Amino acid sequence: MKAKPVSASALDNQVHGLTPKDFNSSWTMSGGVVTALLDEKAGAVVRRHSGMNCVTLSFDNIRFKKPVSCGLLIFNAAINRVWDTSCEVGVKVFVEYPGADLREHIASAYCTFVTGEMIIEKVELNGVAIQQPRFLPKPMPKVVPCTKEQRRRWREANERRAKRLAAAKN
Repeated sequence: MKAKPVSASALDNQVHGLTPKDFNSSWTMSGGVVTALLDEKAGAVVRRHSGMNCVTLSFDNIRFKKPVSCGLLIFNAAINRVWDTSCEVGVKVFVEYPGADLREHIASAYCTFVTGEMIIEKVELNGVAIQQPRFLPKPMPKVVPCTKEQRRRWREANERRAKRLAAAKN
């Protein structure tokens, strides 16, 4: 499996236009909507890099800096590091106000994904045979950091992973 540069799968300035369904009764965007879009964009980066299906394993350090009430959401996302079947994706979300020439950083997160394939297993549950889906992890290509910033994110991703693994043991 040949390693790929970060830029081969990164999203840069991906636009999401807001619609009334994106807002709550206070006419601000729900954090859940932002999180779902963030997950969708990060997953697209992983699928593009690996060529496989993926599942979200975790989010860490998601921060909402300010509420959003109008504008366009802009997403930047890239794989920071790959470890065999899992990887970390860093995502930044901005709001851009058309006509005002203003862009503000509203949220950031690190997402961990696992790549693989879905298989169907026959299992017995309370004496009844059922078919149950199971995700079978598969290795993905490594990522090659090419810029100084990408190399920094690559190094720091390993530190975050160590903390995630330690927390998972508790």
